[in-house]
Amino acid sequence: MSSSSTGAQNALGRWAWGYDESDLAVFLDSVTTDARVTIETEDGSRTILEGRDAISAFYGGRLAVRPKGVPRRHVTTPVTVGEGDLEVTILSYLTLYTFSDGSPEVVTTGWYRDRVVDEGDVWRIADRHIHLDVIDLPKP
Repeated sequence: MSSSSTGAQNALGRWAWGYDESDLAVFLDSVTTDARVTIETEDGSRTILEGRDAISAFYGGRLAVRPKGVPRRHVTTPVTVGEGDLEVTILSYLTLYTFSDGSPEVVTTGWYRDRVVDEGDVWRIADRHIHLDVIDLPKP
């Protein structure tokens, strides 16, 4: 694995870890200041977030109402990686689990299409398209 794909996959990992662990600072460090996130559900409805402030407001709001003590795990499985020196494109499958009474429960599946860029000191997500295989956004 090259250093560019490793750096890019680290950005995907910071997104998942930060969100699952309710660490908004780590989560936001995974995206560029001008990042774009598109969240699409199976019926075609879309939520588009432009810039880190909009991403922070949306995901921070979801974290604020998330029930405490209920673990969530975003499992991301990269399936293709297109590499350049300063930019990597990654297609990944997503499986989101939550835990109820100690047992894992699938919340949703889907996929990500990411464009991750080298910002000199760290790789960050510049554009993320999320497709969820459900009609409504899952509960936070």
